[in-house]
Amino acid sequence: MAAHKRSWFWRPPVEQEVDEELAFHLEMHTRDLIASGMTPDAAREKAREDARKKLEDESAKNTTTPPKPLPEFGSNEDFQLAQALNRLKGKPVLMSKTMSERKAEVETN
Repeated sequence: MAAHKRSWFWRPPVEQEVDEELAFHLEMHTRDLIASGMTPDAAREKAREDARKKLEDESAKNTTTPPKPLPEFGSNEDFQLAQALNRLKGKPVLMSKTMSERKAEVETN
């Protein structure tokens, strides 16, 4: 019971949890390769290589599309500021707009 209560207050660091999770998946992939007929050494090497390739592929995907920059504060694209000012002026406040509706409004003003 004491160990159970301790778990309420203490958790392992995130890095440790991630390392353990990765080691688990690497071990499972290694076992699958051994079961398919590979030698243990070859299976470990292949599992590491597969994991490395997967991480490289994922990191390559994430670097190709940079995040869209936030609109500059106070610009025509700052919808939230415009709505806050409308509220202060007693004008109607729009709850939601599509990008095409916002562009059309900017073009007419």
